[in-house]
Amino acid sequence: MNADELLRKKIARAEKKVSILDTMIEEKTRELYFTEQEFKRQNSFLALIVDTLPNSFLAIDAVGHESETRAIAILDAQPTVSHCGGSGEMP
Repeated sequence: MNADELLRKKIARAEKKVSILDTMIEEKTRELYFTEQEFKRQNSFLALIVDTLPNSFLAIDAVGHESETRAIAILDAQPTVSHCGGSGEMP
């Protein structure tokens, strides 16, 4: 094998690797697109839920950022004292 043949083989291997990497990038780009579409769909759904809730409260995350949000909570039919902040009677 002479130097030209070795160079051609190296170039062929490099081109094959580039082709494989191109395919991987296309697949990941497609996955990212579908993930983004699913995220947008779920975000829209959650925004719709939040918009339909009448009561707002202030939420503070672990870092201390404040944001207005609405709670989704399932309470027992008979709230406890801690739920009502009082006697446990429904207001």
